Amino acid sequence: MQQERLVTRMDSLDKIKSKTCPSCHSVFITNAECESCGLQFNVDPLGEPYGEKSFYGMREKFNLEWPLSVRLGWSTLNSQKPQAQRYRRFLEHRLSVLIQYFFTSIEENRDRRKHFLMECEDLLEELRQLGADMQKLFEKCDEYSRHPLYSHISDLFLSAELKPIIKTGAVTNWLNEPIGGLLRPSFLLKCFFGSAVLIYVAIVLFPYLALRR
Repeated sequence: MQQERLVTRMDSLDKIKSKTCPSCHSVFITNAECESCGLQFNVDPLGEPYGEKSFYGMREKFNLEWPLSVRLGWSTLNSQKPQAQRYRRFLEHRLSVLIQYFFTSIEENRDRRKHFLMECEDLLEELRQLGADMQKLFEKCDEYSRHPLYSHISDLFLSAELKPIIKTGAVTNWLNEPIGGLLRPSFLLKCFFGSAVLIYVAIVLFPYLALRR
């Protein structure tokens, strides 16, 4: 009797008896989610071009966590900081999603695919600047060497790998380290020397202008 009730309840809730939740292994799952742990199924990991799941949407979200100096473009993100490493992990996951899309999906809309290829190019350049090993990342593509897009994706990786990473010395690093997360010493020095030059020019020209009057 109890078994009949259980079967009836599972049928009424559209349970999938032949499958279990990949997270908690519960059999109480529907087509949409696991009722035990809440894991969502059939979620599109790719999203739309330039959407919230894209590299651009992800960067915008992480941008809110970065120091003000980075957000204003006065300094760059230190790749050794925990924030940068967490950001890099998310980017690498997004790269895996894009690779799966390029090599395992059939995309009839070529314009849509072009947008994702552009995203992949920008994403690889960002990973390069964060110090990612491009050759190791490219290993994810090895099994798809006969795919028509393989050559194009390979060129994107190669282009990103050739991008130079600017490394500065200790003095330059100190000058570019924001004070209180706001202003870099190099910026303050530029303002100081700029003001000094203007004052010097004014002192030199003042007697000349005074005589002309």
